[in-house]
This record gives sequence, structure tokens and C-alpha cells, in this order.
Amino acid sequence: MVGTANPDLCALRARIQALETGRLGGRAMPLGLAAIDAVLPGGGLALGALHEIMGSGADEEDGAVPAAFAASLLARLEGPVLWCLQADDLYAPGLAASFLAPERLIVARCRDDAEILWAMEEGLRSAVPAAACSLPAKRAASPPSCCGAGARAGWRRVSARRRAWR
Repeated sequence: MVGTANPDLCALRARIQALETGRLGGRAMPLGLAAIDAVLPGGGLALGALHEIMGSGADEEDGAVPAAFAASLLARLEGPVLWCLQADDLYAPGLAASFLAPERLIVARCRDDAEILWAMEEGLRSAVPAAACSLPAKRAASPPSCCGAGARAGWRRVSARRRAWR
């Protein structure tokens, strides 16, 4: 029938638009800087979405600044935070300075980037952590499956990454 809107098609169009604009859950976390929040869809970082935070220059070596920024964002969420990494290099005083209380952390020590992604996917699937964060050594060629599944369920994932050595 011409002119009759199919409700399934309308729902699919709305979902595609939400995915394209990063507004899947419709909620955002403002960064608190008006100049930046004004240009972000929804006035902040979309919740239930993948965000990658990277350093520049010398910070690409150890990822301290991206990790501190990620910690400050994660500290604003309620509940435990899953942090997956390969080396025991989380700096507790730095996390405390970012207001991420150590008792909220669930730390997963992983052998490699593939295991980091697996641990994040399983952690997010459990719905225990409010968010998951990783410090992979290399950038994945494509977003891991946990990102799509987590975003659909409203989970948060932040990746603060080091230099991608090739």
C-alpha cells in the first residue's frame, strides 16, 4: 500500500539513525567544558558507546595521560569498573587523583590484546561492571564484538591506548 508506513521499517530507520549519530541510548556524559560539549552530539560523550582515548607525542609510550582521562570519566559512573591490561602498570595514586576509588576496580591481567578483548566482552556480558576500560598495545582493525553487544545493552567501554607499534 502506498502511503502506509510499515512500523518495522520505521523502527529500523530510527535505529539506523541512532547508530549513525551515536545516540543509541540517547544519554550523554558532559565533559564540563562548554566549548567541547557544544559540538558533541547530545552535549557530551554518548553512554553505551565505544570511545577511544589516545595520547600524543611522548605520552604514546606509556599511555598515562589517556589512562588518567579515562579514569576521570569512569569515576563519574556508578558501580564497579572493569580495567583490562597486559602489564601491572596502573598507578594507584594517579587513579585516586582522578577520583576513581581503587575499591571500585576489577582488574583483569591479560596475556595479549586478544585476551583483553575477550575479558572485556565477558565482563560486559555479565552486566556487573558499569564500564570496561582497556589498555591494548595495538589498535584493533575493527571494533570488537563486545562493543556492538555492549552498546546495544547500554554498557560503556573506554579504550585508552598506547602507541600502536607495527
